[in-house]
Amino acid sequence: MCDSGTGRPAHPELPLIHEIVDLDTLRTIADPLRVRIFEQLVSRPRSIKEVAAQLGLSPGRLYYHVGQLEERGLIRVVDQHLVGNLVEKVYRAVASELEVAPDLLSFDTPTGKENINTFLVAALDATREDLVRSLEARTYALEMGAAERERSTIVTRRVGRLPEARAAELQKRVKALLADFDASSVEESWDEDEAHTYAFTVAFYPHFDYPVEGADVATADRQRDAED
Repeated sequence: MCDSGTGRPAHPELPLIHEIVDLDTLRTIADPLRVRIFEQLVSRPRSIKEVAAQLGLSPGRLYYHVGQLEERGLIRVVDQHLVGNLVEKVYRAVASELEVAPDLLSFDTPTGKENINTFLVAALDATREDLVRSLEARTYALEMGAAERERSTIVTRRVGRLPEARAAELQKRVKALLADFDASSVEESWDEDEAHTYAFTVAFYPHFDYPVEGADVATADRQRDAED
């Protein structure tokens, strides 16, 4: 899920954006595993077995999640063929990116607050789980004799006080970098020595603190929401 202003699609055969306009669909994609399944089906059509192989999971773990994604219209069947006596379906994502409708994300109502939390959990938990899985998978591959190759991972958090004009300039540059990332993506047919899959998660936002006189009220509101 991302900002639609980040550039052209990396997969021109797919629509760039699919907008999520209802809470049920937002809840469906909020599961980190479903986010990873969706991402696998953006890159190219795959069967459940192929997705499972990419994620290092058993196919049995994926059937329910794939069914939920298909039911909510986030993926679709694009082919099917017989494997023995069974029909194996091949799925594809409905778009390169998912975008949440703005009216679903609002702090004005309890439902809106829940939607924002669901949206953030989906993005951040998917990143956390994918990063951990990637590190584990690479360690396993090296133990099995894979050739070593130096690659870098950047995980950081920064908070700084910026002039508004400078913040706007930096945000514009981040969007340009994301567009460059999208435009640089190549097909999976490229050899492993020439290209590798990378993930890019960004959160760049204005940071606010509660006024001192409002801090106690805000804390009480959050406690009441948690109890509800």
